[in-house]
Amino acid sequence: MRNAVRFWLILAVCLAGLRGSLRAQDLPPTATPVGFITNGTAEVLFPAAIRFTVTVGFEAEQVAAARLIISPDNRAAVDVGIDDVGAATVFSGPESTLAYLWPIPERAPPALFGPIGFTWVVLTTDGVQDQFEGRLQFTDQRSNWAQVSAADNSYQLTLPGTRGAAQSVQRALAPVYTLLTSATEQRSQQPIFNWLVYPADIAPGCATDPETGDPVVVQPRLGIVLPCRPQVATAIYAQNDYTVLQQPEFRSLIATIIGQMVQDFYAPLWGDQAPPAWFVEGLTQFYDPALKSGQFTLLQLAARNDRLLSLAAMTTAPPTDPELAALWRAQSYALLLYTADQVGFDAVLDLARQINDDTSFDAAYREIVGRAPTTLLPNLASWLFTDAAESAYTLTLYQPPTPTPRPPTATFTPSVTPTATPTLTPTVTGVLSPTPFPTLTPSRTWTPLPPSLTPRPPGSLFTPTPSPTPIVTPIDVIAEPGVQSTLIAVLVIVLAVLVVVYIRLSRQ
Repeated sequence: MRNAVRFWLILAVCLAGLRGSLRAQDLPPTATPVGFITNGTAEVLFPAAIRFTVTVGFEAEQVAAARLIISPDNRAAVDVGIDDVGAATVFSGPESTLAYLWPIPERAPPALFGPIGFTWVVLTTDGVQDQFEGRLQFTDQRSNWAQVSAADNSYQLTLPGTRGAAQSVQRALAPVYTLLTSATEQRSQQPIFNWLVYPADIAPGCATDPETGDPVVVQPRLGIVLPCRPQVATAIYAQNDYTVLQQPEFRSLIATIIGQMVQDFYAPLWGDQAPPAWFVEGLTQFYDPALKSGQFTLLQLAARNDRLLSLAAMTTAPPTDPELAALWRAQSYALLLYTADQVGFDAVLDLARQINDDTSFDAAYREIVGRAPTTLLPNLASWLFTDAAESAYTLTLYQPPTPTPRPPTATFTPSVTPTATPTLTPTVTGVLSPTPFPTLTPSRTWTPLPPSLTPRPPGSLFTPTPSPTPIVTPIDVIAEPGVQSTLIAVLVIVLAVLVVVYIRLSRQ
């Protein structure tokens, strides 16, 4: 009986285990969670492509297909199907990542600094679907950028750095823009500008492969190097009406923008009569409010050593040698500053404005200055060692426009060092005496006080107290002017009497 009960119990346990194993075989290998997309990113590889990624919470083999919908604000959406999941997989594991590289279209690129929306839709092998929506700004991610505009919207600046720094640049450029508008007489038709300024260490558009020289896009963090088409960058900038500048190493950010402003304001006036290169460079520095005092010593040294560049060398682009290029820029400003010292700052602005299709630079220079430009270099070499030159380097267009300072007004400055009372030497006038009188020195001579930089209070100085019973000596009596006159008269009479007596005695 007991053996029979034991048999049936063992059989029941085996049947229960078999039923559990059959139910486990009916379930799929892993359960797909709802909301399995954990992240999505987008990174601009300017100007070639945008790299989109999506991360799921399981191995990539469970992804059956994926779709990416790209929605720039200024154009129709782009729907991209990703059927080859294996080719799109960049990492597979407990969390897997898919990536897609979208080439920037040349004909209809996204708006620079505009938003782009994107949506990932992922389908698993068991038919579960999830999606992720994101947004990015289409920008050159090699730098941080800030945009500011003038108060009257006459120009817009897109600069590297923070918004506060960009606002400081905008404030510094405001008087320059106003002066250029007045100097070129374009008050009714002010140019509208939209500048995108790159720093010195980032080239606009494509980079250059140092080994092959080919245009590329490099992303060091991801280890990505892509071929780059410069025409795509040109299309991106043109679509947004940007004037693209790159700050050179030898110029400040403000000076870089001023150089472009001078070109844009004066180019319509000059037409085909472009002035020599030194004048354009000098005019650019002329409008820059920063002082150029550091150039003065460089030019004096070059003049002493007879190393100033010839006027012919100044009419073309600067030399490629860095030292000569620095001298070329300094000498360009010096030539224009010397002209301003001769005829005035306003006359230099008149000279720049008078150059046009009918008037060459040489003709305008002769009319304004009264001399030919060929006289500039010899006169500059001498002028650099004058006080007028040193004073001119302390002035800008935004200060009083007289380059030669007025002579200083004489002011009385009391001396802190007392001087001794000079010794008086009486001189006999009217009658020459055969025996000159001895020099009379007053018996009382002031002793100078020790020098002091601290003023003393009233009443602290020594005041001589006269003696109640002055002692009069024969010398003091003779020192009196009235006594001296009387004594001289008596001596003259005595001398006359002696002469008369001598004459009479000689007759006898």
